[in-house]
Amino acid sequence: MVSRGFRVRGFIALLVLTLGWSAGCGEWAPPAPTAPTAGSAVFDTPSSGATVTGSVKTKGMSALTAASVGAAATLQVTVTVVGTTISSPVDASGRFMLKGVSAGSLSLRFSGPNIEATLQVSAVDDRELVDLAVELETRFARIEASVRIKVDNSTEIEGDVSAVTGACPSLSIVVHGWTLNMNATTQGSCGDVRIGIRIKIKGNRSGTVILVVKVEIRGATTTQPSDDDDDGDDDDDDD
Repeated sequence: MVSRGFRVRGFIALLVLTLGWSAGCGEWAPPAPTAPTAGSAVFDTPSSGATVTGSVKTKGMSALTAASVGAAATLQVTVTVVGTTISSPVDASGRFMLKGVSAGSLSLRFSGPNIEATLQVSAVDDRELVDLAVELETRFARIEASVRIKVDNSTEIEGDVSAVTGACPSLSIVVHGWTLNMNATTQGSCGDVRIGIRIKIKGNRSGTVILVVKVEIRGATTTQPSDDDDDGDDDDDDD
């Protein structure tokens, strides 16, 4: 007759094999963390103070994730609001979140092994949501894209266009993971919007989508002679 102790040990061993071991490699694989996405609870309007979130990558690398550096335990990057005790580690999905940030301009310090960089964020409002894409070097950090949503859902976004669907005047574009919808009432040149171009928009959030009120082209993927340059050449020729 099989003893009760043997049956319990056998059940535990079977449970470990069923739930804890990855198929084919024989090593235990913890569940991968889920990064915040646009429209998730991370982007709910704060009840007090501002919320500053972001994704971090190092120059020349993709997002600073466990896959890119080896293991989550080796990330060791912390983001702190300078002059406060508010801080957040950069997690295994390359994300950070700072809650209860006071209104006003602020400095974010990124600290870790061989990393000590500061980033300025201007004019943060109370209960504003700020989401940043940050490129990080050893002693330097810069904002690649920014999403700022105020308590009334008015929105400003600046960054590179990563996807475009539809046709003018009805375009759906993606910047920093957010879907931006343009229509006939949108101010600005719809025809100049394309993948890879940098834009700045003003709009209003409706759920997980931004309805674009105004779009400005901030930079192009190719450099072309400007009208001002041509005029200057003409003036020289006349002289």
